[in-house]
Amino acid sequence: MAYPSVNIHAAYQSAEATLNQCQDAGNQAIEATNHKIDQLFQQQKHQIEADVALRQQRQEQERETFARLKVQHDLALQNQQQRFQTQMEERRRQEQQRNADHTRRLAERKAEFEEQLRGRQEELERKREAPEHTQETVATNPSSGPAIFISSVSQNLSYSFMRPTTSTTSTLPSNPTIPSIRHSQSLQQGQAYPATSQGTWGFPPLPSLPPLGQPQTAQPSQFRSPESLNNWALPPLPSMQ
Repeated sequence: MAYPSVNIHAAYQSAEATLNQCQDAGNQAIEATNHKIDQLFQQQKHQIEADVALRQQRQEQERETFARLKVQHDLALQNQQQRFQTQMEERRRQEQQRNADHTRRLAERKAEFEEQLRGRQEELERKREAPEHTQETVATNPSSGPAIFISSVSQNLSYSFMRPTTSTTSTLPSNPTIPSIRHSQSLQQGQAYPATSQGTWGFPPLPSLPPLGQPQTAQPSQFRSPESLNNWALPPLPSMQ
């Protein structure tokens, strides 16, 4: 069997050229792919950088907004605290003023009550000391007994005539000085008292009491009007002998 003659050197060169062409085509394809990949990476990188910048800008705006809102909130809170403190101070001042006024009114009422109580105690002491003083006066000066008796009877009669008669039963007002005076008079029985213009210590008899159930009527012939009681000259007492 016979084979055709082949130029091995030419065939080798042809195969080498084909391989080189294929290798160049592959390299070009790889370079094109790498270039596209680089472009894609660059685009993604730019997109990421843009996103990061936009995010940073938004964060900066949010921080500025938050800082502005925080300042406004702090200012509003400070104003509210100041208003609350002012209101509390005003309420405290009003409460102190009310307490001071209440304390002052209580002090005034207490002073007024103490003054009234002191006046009543003094009046009660004077009323208590009046009988003792009368007894001491009668004991030390027996001749003054009729004058004291006349004064006490005059006051009691004036008081009884000035009061309106509302009861059908007539009662004479009591006088705490009469028992002591009567006691002193009983001790001084037999003593002659000085005579008056009529000659004796004559005193008009008291009006007779009406029967029970009948109204009491004043006797104008024996008693005077209430208007002249202040300047009423009592008639002389009856003779003590």
